Amino acid sequence: MRFIILFFTLCVLAACQQTPSELTMAEVVAIERPTYAKGFEIQHLSDSSQLIILFNLESPGDTLQKIHWKPREINSIACVSTTHISMLNHLNRLEDLKGVGFADRVLNPQARERIQSGHIANISTGEDIDAEIIYGMQPQLMFVYPFGGQSYDRFLKRGIGCVQISEYLEPHPLGRAEWIKVFGTLLNEKEKADSLFAAIESQYNLIKTTVQQSALKQSSVFTATYSNGHWFSPPGNSFIAQAFSDAGATYIYADSIKAGNIILPYEKLYEHVYNVDYWGKITFERDELTMQRIAQEDERLTQIKSYREGNIFYCNAATADYHGDAIMEPQVILADLTAIFHPEILPEHQPVYFKRIKANQ
Repeated sequence: MRFIILFFTLCVLAACQQTPSELTMAEVVAIERPTYAKGFEIQHLSDSSQLIILFNLESPGDTLQKIHWKPREINSIACVSTTHISMLNHLNRLEDLKGVGFADRVLNPQARERIQSGHIANISTGEDIDAEIIYGMQPQLMFVYPFGGQSYDRFLKRGIGCVQISEYLEPHPLGRAEWIKVFGTLLNEKEKADSLFAAIESQYNLIKTTVQQSALKQSSVFTATYSNGHWFSPPGNSFIAQAFSDAGATYIYADSIKAGNIILPYEKLYEHVYNVDYWGKITFERDELTMQRIAQEDERLTQIKSYREGNIFYCNAATADYHGDAIMEPQVILADLTAIFHPEILPEHQPVYFKRIKANQ
């Protein structure tokens, strides 16, 4: 178990190790537990500080990081994930963002403009963080992720506060968006973060309730990616499986609970999906996906029910910001899926992330 306690002071940009006893000097006056997210908890202390506890979602029961936070002005931020940009954008804090990982993959228009103008630097070298750029930038906070065996001690020693964000592991679409409360606490935007999430939650649950009350037939659905002779499908405890359910469809692997993807050889998946109603795909291509292209990739796929009946939908992550803005728009993803499975519920909806392949394509 990796257990890190970070303490950010009011007057210096340093992060220094704290002992648990030092953290308990102030009394806990309230504990804020998220409604959907499982990866964090915020304890409000009697001295107006907060103790942000980040849990290890890959090892249930373990604590990943503790941050004793005393509110202060933050105006220099770096982040390694494109999903973090969406959180900052919703809080109107993109002007404070000085560096981002994988800048070439950023699709958010506001962030893209600031990258092109030189206000936001690329901090990635391949899959790694370019330490020299970070040292020169010296951000007060750097939002990182806790996978890949990455150690952030070198940045901590230089006074850069590293916060390990794991929203991507949340099993509920609203749980991923609820991480904005962590960003809001650290950036003194707590009320705005709470208000933003409440609006997202309300819109999501309105669509979900409408679907539940419609009593329409639930179609079956699968989603899978093919690579090196195997198909990879998300398990039943993934956020997309939850979104399928809330949109009124039955995910064929809903009962599979595991940490990683379901990996199947071609023949086994073909057997599982032969009579499934819908097929969903995530692509990353310059051109639009067509039925003809799927047939060209593997003629056998033209025999499965979803292909024969023209019920294939997809998200092209090269043009739709599925790995960025979508994190804060679970209600839009739900509307997209609902309009695909039950178009009579949202007849006027225009797709943003997921759309059907047109029958004549």
